[in-house]
Amino acid sequence: MSERMTRTEIEQNTLRLVRRGGGTRPDVRVIERNGHRQVAKDYRACAPFFRLCFGRLLVRREVANYRRLQGVLGVPRLESVVDPYCFLIEWVDGQDCAHIKRGQLSADYFELLRRLLDALHVAGVVHCDLKYRDNIMVVGGRPYLVDFVAAFTREGSFGPLRRWLYRQFLRNDEKALAKLKAELAPDLVTDDERNLLAQNTGLEIFAHLAVYVLRAMIRLLAPGGRKHRRRLKR
Repeated sequence: MSERMTRTEIEQNTLRLVRRGGGTRPDVRVIERNGHRQVAKDYRACAPFFRLCFGRLLVRREVANYRRLQGVLGVPRLESVVDPYCFLIEWVDGQDCAHIKRGQLSADYFELLRRLLDALHVAGVVHCDLKYRDNIMVVGGRPYLVDFVAAFTREGSFGPLRRWLYRQFLRNDEKALAKLKAELAPDLVTDDERNLLAQNTGLEIFAHLAVYVLRAMIRLLAPGGRKHRRRLKR
């Protein structure tokens, strides 16, 4: 880890504000000191209720995930923890896949991305948020993954349930990779990936069922729902 910085030093050395925090979103800024660039992620800028209830938890969670993945090529290095609401990670000079156009990524890039995901999964971590392309970077032709706040680990409490969830999230990671390839390099999609894209994962099936039940409850409880209830009783 690099030398620990204070909040005042972070503000004084801010090179660029990537995203201004507010609500549930943290401040994200690029800082530079003595020629060394880092990224600061700060939850103190969130709404007070969210910050007090979830800020510390989210920082602990993401910091722990970065520590688990130290040494994995393609994951930014954790630099330091400023305080319970803020931490610094390595800055990587690249472009996120949200700004990549079809045909710009090579077969080698997708092979390296597959190996990076495999390395995460070997370490017992699934990213869980790869549907957002801005979490997938292109740095010197190599893939990098960022934003591990939603990542899920294989080890922990609730053994059988946790292992089932881990398998579902792992499948979602793989499906996100197949979808990215289908959108940006469709000629590289394999038959196995096409089959994966055509299937619903266990979590997707659960989500569809939950939405169906929620909509049914809204219809029953909303004004005019009495007629619907009478139809159900017949």
